[in-house]
Amino acid sequence: MIGVIFDSNVFDGLVDGRMDLTLIAKSKERGYSYFITSLQSDEIANIPDSKRDKRKMMILFLILVKPDVLPIETFVFNHSRLDFGKLGNAEVYSKLLKSDNSNINDALIGETAFNNKYILVSEDKELIKNFIKLGGDGKTITEFVKLIKG
Repeated sequence: MIGVIFDSNVFDGLVDGRMDLTLIAKSKERGYSYFITSLQSDEIANIPDSKRDKRKMMILFLILVKPDVLPIETFVFNHSRLDFGKLGNAEVYSKLLKSDNSNINDALIGETAFNNKYILVSEDKELIKNFIKLGGDGKTITEFVKLIKG
C-alpha cells in the first residue's frame, strides 16, 4: 500500500485539468490509498457558491476515490476538531510551519503525511522542500501524475 495525502491546494489541479480524477481512482487498483484529514473536508465544505464547480469536483473526488479520514497528528486550537486530532508532540509540525504561521493547515497535513509515511502532494514548493528535507516523500502535482501513470 502506498499512502497519499493531498495538500488542499492540489484540489485545484482537479479543477484546472492538471490531474485526472479517473487516473487517481484507477491508481487504487495499483496499490495507492488516499487519505484526508478533517482540515481538507472543512476546506471543501467552505468553498463558496461562487466557486461551485470546484466544490463539485471535490465532492466527486470524495465519491470516486473514497479517501480514508485520518486524525491530525497534533491538535491545534481553532484548526483541529476534537474527535479528529491527536495530542502529538508537534515536532514535524513546527519544522514545517512558516515563521509567520501562515500555513498552519498545510503544516498539520504535512505532519500527518510524514508521521504515517505517506506521500505528500502539494504545489507549495517550500512545504515540499522542507518535507523532503525531514525525510518525507513529497511530490508536486506533475511529479505525482508521472508516478501514478507508471
